[in-house]
Amino acid sequence: MWFGCNTNPVFVPRPPLYHNVVGRFPQPGLGANLGPIRNVLENPDADLSEFLEECRWWMVARRPPYVAPEDRTIFLTFSKGYYLPESDIREFFIRIFGDFIEVMYMQDVSSDEQPLYARMVCRSSSVIPHIAPPGKKTKYSIYGKQVWAKKYIKRSHESTSDD
Repeated sequence: MWFGCNTNPVFVPRPPLYHNVVGRFPQPGLGANLGPIRNVLENPDADLSEFLEECRWWMVARRPPYVAPEDRTIFLTFSKGYYLPESDIREFFIRIFGDFIEVMYMQDVSSDEQPLYARMVCRSSSVIPHIAPPGKKTKYSIYGKQVWAKKYIKRSHESTSDD
């Protein structure tokens, strides 16, 4: 790329693409071995395999451990006769606690009935004690309607037979 008149052009080199690598990965988070990054930054023709392996290690180390959905779920109960649409419930909790809801399951009822409960699956189990402290039911008021929240505990369904 050049600037100036045709008789005396001034060439301005483009910055090499490898300078952007540092902005994507915080150096302190990669540990003491920054050799692969330095190699790439100092030599654009360097072998990237060692650098990519270091990046892969960093991504795996930062990945949170898997927690099953039932261990990230809050059980919500509603008062009969006080209908609350899912959108109102979502908006209320997101406004207070941030965007933590992965999915919400409202009770499946016929069109002439109201749901009495819902299960709210969180993206992380770390938010649950703030919304529903262990061993307690927490009461929330959404547009003047009561909603009770507690940690979801999956019940095992026992089958009975009449043999």
